[in-house]
Amino acid sequence: MKKMFVCHVQNNGILTDADRILIANFIKDFPGKPLRIEISQYRKRISDAQRGYFHAVVIPLVNRALRDRGNVVNEEVTKKFLVAEVMKWGTHIKMANGEWKFVVGSSEDIPADDMPQMMEIVRAWAVEELKIQIPLPGEGV
Repeated sequence: MKKMFVCHVQNNGILTDADRILIANFIKDFPGKPLRIEISQYRKRISDAQRGYFHAVVIPLVNRALRDRGNVVNEEVTKKFLVAEVMKWGTHIKMANGEWKFVVGSSEDIPADDMPQMMEIVRAWAVEELKIQIPLPGEGV
């Protein structure tokens, strides 16, 4: 069984009483069992509307423009290209030898608050590099 909790840490660094009770009640269902607990800062993920705009408008238009220029790419490759090379979305990881490697992130992990800026970067890049105009959300194609 897997469950995600969105909790609030008080200014003193302690969970609220309600959140502690909620988590404690869930943990009671696993007496004597090992648990894996992951903690990360909550960030709202992209909305269905943001995801739809990216997948239904941006990716197809860029894919068509890339194909018109002789590239043999599908929409999945176009999406990966946009995330890695245009949005530069990912993480830098320091290796044992001291070198840094860039690991491409997933568009699904872009916080909702950052998505408008990412789309602006893509739209500006498309005008400059591909000479195409990508409509804003709600403008239609």
